[in-house]
Amino acid sequence: MKLSFTKKNIEALKLILANPPASKEKAVKVTELALRAMSSFKASEVEKGVQSLSKDEVDTLMKFIYKGFETPQDNTCGILLTWHEKAYAVGGVGSILRVLTDRMSI
Repeated sequence: MKLSFTKKNIEALKLILANPPASKEKAVKVTELALRAMSSFKASEVEKGVQSLSKDEVDTLMKFIYKGFETPQDNTCGILLTWHEKAYAVGGVGSILRVLTDRMSI
């Protein structure tokens, strides 16, 4: 049962990452969805989730992570730091640079 739950979490996250918001109005709602999806992972599942993503999906994930850092909520900073660590391990400095220099920010 845990395996299917993890698979559903990964599928939900991939769906969100495949459709980043085009407008600032939608960005708030989609960022909340992304944070909710990231929060649904157990800490031990985060690495597996990030490793299942493509290079572009890791970059989009980084965008959502940094967007989440802009408007921290109750316990999201700890979750975002965990995700950032695992995304950095997969995407490296290049992922951070691509996010910071991308004109199509979230």
